[in-house]
Amino acid sequence: MRRFRKTLIILLLMFMSISGVVIYMFFGQISLIYDSMRGVAIIAVVPIDYEDELSVWMNWRELLDGEELEYNETIEFWLLEDSVFPRIGYVSWRSLYRDNEKLRIVYFSYTETPIAMIRRVYSSVEMRTQSRIVRTNAFQYMGPSPQKIEVYYLHNLHRLQRRIARLSDEDFDVLRENATLLWQGTFNIPIE
Repeated sequence: MRRFRKTLIILLLMFMSISGVVIYMFFGQISLIYDSMRGVAIIAVVPIDYEDELSVWMNWRELLDGEELEYNETIEFWLLEDSVFPRIGYVSWRSLYRDNEKLRIVYFSYTETPIAMIRRVYSSVEMRTQSRIVRTNAFQYMGPSPQKIEVYYLHNLHRLQRRIARLSDEDFDVLRENATLLWQGTFNIPIE
């Protein structure tokens, strides 16, 4: 009887250990460092004309610093992925004042499950290529022209998601010290 209990406890511990590893491999999240994502994900600040949205998907253009939006255009923050393997994207933004100048700060990051990371590392180049656009609403309700924007990659953003809403504007702005600046610019919105 004692031997049976011992064997049963060992089997249960082994089952729990294997289950824990499997759950972590398929559902755990590993933060991707931006340098390791080069060629895998890029960002674009894209002007959108919602009256002709189909043509935007076919012929989109990236907004450059100093450009003026055309009439009926609004902007979106797109994350463009070239990977068939699933990632989870996190985006957080806020309008705030720095040195009496209003700007919109956007932080984003990606995580990947361990199994997706292993598959991506050991897969062929042909299997990795699949373009996918993730649209965000990070530029909604920014206010009047001109608009100044800074976009950062903050690799541990998914860990901050719960408390980021409670941060003061100053603390939210300080997060950029641990982030990588990817895009900044000022653009003008035409007066209708």
